[in-house]
Amino acid sequence: MNLKDTKKFPITMIMFQVTWFFFSGVGIGLALLPCPVSVGFVFPDHSGLAMGITTSGVGIGMLVSGPITQYLLDTYGLSGTYLMSAAIVSHVIPCGMLLKTPLKKNQTPVASKHIIEYLKTYIKLVKTPAYMCVLVGSILWNIAYSVITIHLPNFVVQNGSTRSEASFLITLIGIGTILSRLTVGLATGPNGLDSLLLNFGLTALMGTVIVTFPLYVIYPTGPMIFALLYGIYSGGLLVFTVPLCLEFVGMQHLNSALGLWFLLLGLGSLIGPPLAGNNYFWMLVLIYTASMTFNLNYMNDSRTCNVFSF
Repeated sequence: MNLKDTKKFPITMIMFQVTWFFFSGVGIGLALLPCPVSVGFVFPDHSGLAMGITTSGVGIGMLVSGPITQYLLDTYGLSGTYLMSAAIVSHVIPCGMLLKTPLKKNQTPVASKHIIEYLKTYIKLVKTPAYMCVLVGSILWNIAYSVITIHLPNFVVQNGSTRSEASFLITLIGIGTILSRLTVGLATGPNGLDSLLLNFGLTALMGTVIVTFPLYVIYPTGPMIFALLYGIYSGGLLVFTVPLCLEFVGMQHLNSALGLWFLLLGLGSLIGPPLAGNNYFWMLVLIYTASMTFNLNYMNDSRTCNVFSF
């Protein structure tokens, strides 16, 4: 079938939302979580480096996705682009079939838990102040991350840039993400820098880049510089998920802690763009201020989580 003929497919907004949420969103969520869980079990002492290498693949995807998606849209239209994207994403199936966590000598298979036991585990996680402080901070920066990736290309197009130039910004974010995740992965470890300190530092630097965004748009190359710096300072934050979960809750509750973490990250991506609306710059400033407050609050007192500091 000619992909150009897919423009004849009847696509309604309800059909788009249902298929995108239930099939694409749920599928990506189920396929994403086993990777960091496996990293935590296989490389507990070097989880930062392993996560840096693993998540740098996301940056590679961002590196090529912008130009490829724009080419597919120009050539095959929206429906054809989704068909081609589905074919690309389907390669995760054989990769998932090869994913297996080998048991070490001091590890034993975990028996199936009852749903009540899972609920007790999540309640225990919620009652862990350090974990919840970092988790709330992660939700906030992910809200802003979704706002940037959606509104930044649209912003430059409205200010006279072409769609190809706008898609190149996503490529620059991907380049910065790769550099950041590999560097952060190398910096963490048994004898490396503290993961929580790095997490706070990158969040603060990312907030600084956001606050100074109006200074970048003055110059023609300003948005590209902003995209590269934003990718560098935001990309490394995902590396800390496994090391911080191991530090706060241990190996026993790693899968549940990561599941809750990624669930709330998805919630941040869901509410970020519509919440920002047209006032996304001041929205980002507020979000990053709150995010740094939560991280700094835990840095000052690792035993308590003073919600009023928000």
